[in-house]
Amino acid sequence: MPQLWPTSLPQQFHADGYQDSFADNRLTTNPELGPALIRSRTSSMPRKLGGVMHMSKAQLIALRYFWRTSTLEGKLPFNFPDPVFGYGWRRNWLPNSSNAGAVIGNPGTLPNSWSGAGVQNGINKSVMGIGVEDGYQYIDLRYSGVPTGTAGSWNVAEILFHPAALTAASNQSWTASLHARLIGGSVDNVSHVRIVQYDNPVTVGHAINFKDLLDTDLLKDQRYEQTLKMPAAGVNGTWMRFQVYGMVGLSIDLTIRLAAPQLERHDKATAYMQTPNDANPIARFAAGGSPPQPSHLGGDRWAVMMELEIFEL
Repeated sequence: MPQLWPTSLPQQFHADGYQDSFADNRLTTNPELGPALIRSRTSSMPRKLGGVMHMSKAQLIALRYFWRTSTLEGKLPFNFPDPVFGYGWRRNWLPNSSNAGAVIGNPGTLPNSWSGAGVQNGINKSVMGIGVEDGYQYIDLRYSGVPTGTAGSWNVAEILFHPAALTAASNQSWTASLHARLIGGSVDNVSHVRIVQYDNPVTVGHAINFKDLLDTDLLKDQRYEQTLKMPAAGVNGTWMRFQVYGMVGLSIDLTIRLAAPQLERHDKATAYMQTPNDANPIARFAAGGSPPQPSHLGGDRWAVMMELEIFEL
């Protein structure tokens, strides 16, 4: 049975310099006449990838042990988090972006790992529809009622996409994104429709309000994103939420189609990655490549260059 890539090591390559390629399993024969003949070389040709992982000294020691002992200096295969379908330097950190578990009703049931259905500050949140549009699995959420609170102000109804704060660190950049469009009702008496991130421990919400952009156009044409650069110190996590604010004492009623929520450790949104994703294909250190090559970045930070091969099963 293959070894497992240690959970104590980074699960992502750094964005800068990351390279991935399709497996080339073609064997070409050129006959005397006619076009070239192409057939498969083998039943399992690996694709090659390379990049850098940033590590602490303790992680570098753990990698050295994994290389020397667990893989016998790079000779044995291991299971590695797939770097294309959500786990290379690109990763959607939300546990369930594919709406699994959602049930239509009033309030209905939100997807697994999501929370916030029902009445909040006088605003009822209910699941009105589930389906697929433009290849995106969506959920239709209706916000209706008369917001309560201090007259003349506004109050919030929010959806949380994960049950606990996701691990983050000071100075990291995180980007939250999703697709949304207006399905029914209107934004009358609504002051904000927004994506918000909170650093943990919570200090202040960092948000984009896209109420004035939200309309009935195609879902695929309405992707919104918000990037948060974590404070310089004291951060251990982050939250992603979706919020609708209504004016207190004034009735609101709108239905929003949400799809493809994504939270990634990057300074901009990349292509959507559906989760959950538990793909851990067979990998090995590249047969024709160099062993891991660490470079000291200063302090307790190291950059390790690695070349791997992934076997598609």
